[in-house]
Amino acid sequence: MNKLFFATSISLSVILTACGDKPSEEIAENVVVETPKDTTPITVNEETKFKFDFAIANIPSPVASINELSNWGVDYNNALLVDSKTNFSK
Repeated sequence: MNKLFFATSISLSVILTACGDKPSEEIAENVVVETPKDTTPITVNEETKFKFDFAIANIPSPVASINELSNWGVDYNNALLVDSKTNFSK
């Protein structure tokens, strides 16, 4: 029992003295943050980018699509949707 107590007290004292705050300040001073530069060439002209962004922004939400279909008098069939509980990974 005395050997266990002695070993534990020595281990704790070594750990506590090893965890001082002075080395962490030295490490923090030596850290240099470098942000990488984007060197990817731009291959799309501004007009194409504008048209793509415009098309993406004007995609209707699923709820808006269902509301539009209901205004046409078309019945909404929920059975046509993919069941999220179906396991397709087989």
